[in-house]
Amino acid sequence: MYLKIFALDLDGTLTENDSLSDPVKSALINAKKEGFTILLVTGRRLDVLPEITFFESLCEAIIVENGAAIYFPRSKSVTLPFGQLAPEVKLQLQELRIPLELGLAIAATWVPHDKHVTEILSRTGYAATIEYNKGAVMVLPPGATKGTGLRMALYDLGFSPHNVVAIGDAENDRSLFEQVELSVAVQNAAPEIRRIADVILPLPNGAGVSKFVEELIQDRIPLHRTKERLLLPFGKLNQKPYYLDPISLLNGNLGIFGSSRSGKSWLAGFMVEQLLKAEYQVCLIDPEGDYRAIKAFPQTLLLGGTNYPLPVGDVITLIEYSNLSLILDLSQYSLDQKLSYVQDLLRAIYSMRKEKGVPHWTLLDEAQYFCSSQDHLLEDLMVGNMKEGGMGLITYQPTLISDKVLKLIDQCICTRIQDESQFNRIKEFSHQNMKAIGFDEMNSLVNGQAFVSLKNTPEKSVQCGVVEYGDHKRVVHHVRHLHKYLRAPLPKEKRFYFHQLENREKIQPAASLWEFRQTIPRLPLATILYHINNSDFERWFGDTLNDKELARRVRKLARREIQGQDLQREIYQLVDERYTELEHLI
Repeated sequence: MYLKIFALDLDGTLTENDSLSDPVKSALINAKKEGFTILLVTGRRLDVLPEITFFESLCEAIIVENGAAIYFPRSKSVTLPFGQLAPEVKLQLQELRIPLELGLAIAATWVPHDKHVTEILSRTGYAATIEYNKGAVMVLPPGATKGTGLRMALYDLGFSPHNVVAIGDAENDRSLFEQVELSVAVQNAAPEIRRIADVILPLPNGAGVSKFVEELIQDRIPLHRTKERLLLPFGKLNQKPYYLDPISLLNGNLGIFGSSRSGKSWLAGFMVEQLLKAEYQVCLIDPEGDYRAIKAFPQTLLLGGTNYPLPVGDVITLIEYSNLSLILDLSQYSLDQKLSYVQDLLRAIYSMRKEKGVPHWTLLDEAQYFCSSQDHLLEDLMVGNMKEGGMGLITYQPTLISDKVLKLIDQCICTRIQDESQFNRIKEFSHQNMKAIGFDEMNSLVNGQAFVSLKNTPEKSVQCGVVEYGDHKRVVHHVRHLHKYLRAPLPKEKRFYFHQLENREKIQPAASLWEFRQTIPRLPLATILYHINNSDFERWFGDTLNDKELARRVRKLARREIQGQDLQREIYQLVDERYTELEHLI
């Protein structure tokens, strides 16, 4: 569960007739014990706040005066992030002798005296924010609202708005609802608040709040509307736009399955980019260095790619005290180093997810290394993390994933699957969802297509079907000087000279990547094995052509120990896809 913070209105939401019931107190105390953070967001002044002792013991921050003032009980400090209302405005309001209350930063009156407020502001030329709430008129420093006050408090506390559930009832809660991940209106809320809420509770006031809080503690999120600004574009299903619901995605566990070079890594990278654009925090565990280019995104940091270990403590510090997303490149580690590192990382991420709901999404590529039933400690750590949700697993070999892990995958995306045993393994643990597609149809998927079984729109049942995602673009680095080796002949000393076998037709050296691609299907298998075993292909791509990405892909392929015609076909497809990719970039 990543929804770990409650931002609660007071009057009409927690209270009824200015009273806080025992069930409400009990539910909030229980939430705090279970690791939730409680914030109170109210239009009241701090000096007239009821149950102040209770809220001081409960809340990390008490946001008062409609967002204009923030009280931090632990430090006993008050901040005014938007300053104060201009003294001249307050003085002229006092001179009118209308009903008036002055706070630390605001002045408040009642309708119809708001006309006097607008007249004074027009006359003096001072800026101010005016908020209405059930007949009350609050005059605040410029920029102050419940929503902006909440964001200031979250920033000071080191939290993200993506982790916040807000509950309210009145007009001045609109700005609060606009800032958070999930907005909830009690049954007695004003009609305009009910219209914009993601969830409407069936009970009023504290009765509705206490029941909802207890359900969220049990990881039960009710049917909800997802804000349009949060929906993640994914493709088209039945010719209609298809979006990912982040609330369902990040509270569940996603499996991304597909055969080699079926597009699953591209698709996973695309999903990461969509989350980064929406300012979610992602931790991408990259065993083979497939996702390095994503470092181009703002607030995204690439770590690793060397033989030196990445201190897990430093990684967790970055996750906890910043909104940085991390790509952890483990491509230079041995398999044992990868297993050991991911074991320590999962243990640390579990505690962060449990306490603060971050990172919002942890994506593990090549999951077959880390999720087998052979390593019970890693398996148990993975299961523990998946019970908190927010895990994504990518693999081309679901048959190597343990039963315990597969049982916790509640959503899946499948690109083309060519091995029926892999398809059957997914089908075995995907309940009824895979009945919507057969193996022949799955095997016939092309790049740009994926079968999805996602909790796409929680107001409806889980949606299944083939989504067309090929029209979307991904962020890629500019590749320079491609024309120098795609087609133009290299100098003789830089061409690739193939190993010659006795009594065989002489093979001409490859003077460009185009010629290399054309030659691969005609090579004897013994020649291919010779160059693979000696890392000749990898060195030529990396050192001579300076295409580190193609060299990395060949190195990754070599580790899989593919034999015979399969190896020849795989190398050709790999080079062909890279050639096509670079040609497109030109």
